[in-house]
Parts: sequence; C-alpha cells; structure tokens
Amino acid sequence: MKPIAIGLTIACLCTCNSAFAERYRYKNAQGLTSITTQLSQEHINAGYQILDDNMHVVQVIPPFSEKSSMQSVQNNQRLLQQLKSDKDLLRTYYSSARAEQQYMQKLNDLNNRISSAKLSRDKYIAQRIQLINQAGKYEKLEKPIAPHVLANLKMVNDEIQQVNNNIQVLTQNKALLTAEFNRIISRLKQLEANK
Repeated sequence: MKPIAIGLTIACLCTCNSAFAERYRYKNAQGLTSITTQLSQEHINAGYQILDDNMHVVQVIPPFSEKSSMQSVQNNQRLLQQLKSDKDLLRTYYSSARAEQQYMQKLNDLNNRISSAKLSRDKYIAQRIQLINQAGKYEKLEKPIAPHVLANLKMVNDEIQQVNNNIQVLTQNKALLTAEFNRIISRLKQLEANK
C-alpha cells in the first residue's frame, strides 16, 4: 500500500508542477508561433513572451542583442563606479557643508603660500635692483663689474625665476582644487537632495 501512496503523491506533484510552469511564446525563424515551457537559445535570440496559466502575456522579453547587452554591462559598470565614488565621497566629506569647509581651508592655505611666494619674489626683485645699481656704478667708473656682483645678480635672477615657477604651479593647483571641489560639492548636494 505504501508504494501506491508514494506513486500517487509523485503523480500529484508532477501534475501541480506542470500546471504552474511558465509558458513561453515566440516566433521561430520560419515565422511560426510556438508555445513551450522550456527556454532555448532560439527563444532568447528571437525574443519571447512569458504567459500566465490563462495564456495572457505577463512580460515581453525583447530579442537578445550582443551590442545592447554590452551597453547594459558598460552602463552597469559605470553605475557601480558611480556608487563606489559616491560612497567614497560620503565617507571622506560626510556632507557638502563639510566639503565646502575643507575647500576653504585648502584654498586659504594655497592663497597664503602664493602670497608668501610673491613677498619672497619682491625681496629678490629689490635685491636685484640694488645689484643692478652696483653694476651701474662700476660702469660709470668705466671699471669691469666685480665678479661677486655678477654672481649675486645671476643667483638673484635664478631665485626670481624659481619663485615665479612656484607661483605658477601654486596658481594652477588653485584652479585644479577649485574645479575638483566644485565637482565634489555639486555631487554631494545632489546626493543630499535625493535622500
């Protein structure tokens, strides 16, 4: 008696499973409509419809396209990169207000360094004027300019050039800092607005 009960149970389960199995409808390469409970690569390539038990369309799956699939993968990768970037921004700055505060601190530091470099350049320029005046005295006396005056003049000119290069680099860094923090603050504000 037990084998008969087990057999009936298995038969009922199989009947129930087939009653609830999804059905798929698609047109094959010859244009014939086909309905099945098993998906094949042909279904995926041609596109298909998922049907309910009453043969009503539940969902339409478009034909598989390698190009659109690759675009979808690339879009997902970009989305994941953006999510990681957003997470890093929030971990680093917490809020747009805190990012603005850090930006102002870094900007003030750069402005102070630029001002200090300009003061240093002004001192070297004053030294150069003095050395040029000394060289002028030698020329008025029709004497050769003393080697130490020429050496000091060269050294001061080199220092001025180096300070000018430093000011240029600091000014470029300031522009890069501003652009970077504008991007960061803008993104943080978007994230805050979407909460």
